[in-house]
Amino acid sequence: MAQSMAEVQVLTSDRTKNSISFELCTVFEGDARPEMSSLWNPLIYVGAIKKIVNSDPDVLVVSLWRAVVVGIAVKILIPKVKLVVFFHSSRPVHLFDRVFSVVGLKLATEVWGDSQETLIRRAPFFERQRTRPISCLLHVRATRARSKVCSPNFMFWGRIHPHKNIERSLRIFAGIRERYSSAKFWIIGPDDGGLDSVTKHIDSYRLHDSVFLLGEACFEQIRYYAERATFYLQASVVEGFAMSVVEAMQLGLIPVVAPVGQISHYARHGENSIIIDQDDKVVLEIQRLLESPERIIALRDSAMSYWRDHLAYEDAFADSCFRILDPAIFQ
Repeated sequence: MAQSMAEVQVLTSDRTKNSISFELCTVFEGDARPEMSSLWNPLIYVGAIKKIVNSDPDVLVVSLWRAVVVGIAVKILIPKVKLVVFFHSSRPVHLFDRVFSVVGLKLATEVWGDSQETLIRRAPFFERQRTRPISCLLHVRATRARSKVCSPNFMFWGRIHPHKNIERSLRIFAGIRERYSSAKFWIIGPDDGGLDSVTKHIDSYRLHDSVFLLGEACFEQIRYYAERATFYLQASVVEGFAMSVVEAMQLGLIPVVAPVGQISHYARHGENSIIIDQDDKVVLEIQRLLESPERIIALRDSAMSYWRDHLAYEDAFADSCFRILDPAIFQ
């Protein structure tokens, strides 16, 4: 099997289940030659297609629109290959994404998504029995000690994109900052079209000394700040699975989140999260929590325990591939 993804690190894994061999590889690998460094270079796509054709896969899983281009070509060259289009976003990024995704759906054996919400939005007319939500859960270990120290500190990590609605998060945080002068908000992630607006709102709310734009960071750096925060703040207008929210829960942060996408299925107000409704109400709810350390600990523990017994991404991905190859295994 081969999975093709653009702009990701090389990943290889060997698994065996009922004598079926599973191999995961990335077809868009880095190339030191300058002429091969751009993903707009057609030679890269030709090379990726040749690589997959030579490996003669049984199943090809493509994700991101550039990989879908390759998947379409491979399916035409090797009609027997079982093509899977895997959506990680509930909306197409641009026209290229929309067009090639539609063509990919015409040729796909199955369509996977990071959530049921993503599948409904991206493949509304695809046969339901050939769609499959895939758990994107990556189990992460929290190092947070049980502490009664409940700081008015917040985090966000992800793309700085208009869909994330960080401007609203800043408005909520500004309400907290008025009540707690020591409050901090760490924002981690690359600019994806939203940084200018975020910077302007920081200026507007005069939050220069309490909001920190940290740029991209590795997960250990994220963990470092998570151990110093109490809340994860994300007011997105649209989401799929919202992996960062899940990671935050596993790290012991209390999500303060908008109930969009799959978030509405696992973030439970007053049990493991705070659901954003009206901004003023959210600020008051956070204030009441900060005045009740025992309740914060209860929500924190509930958030951390929620995902402990859920199927991890690598198992869900492998099992779904095996189902395509031999459905009888699971009957």
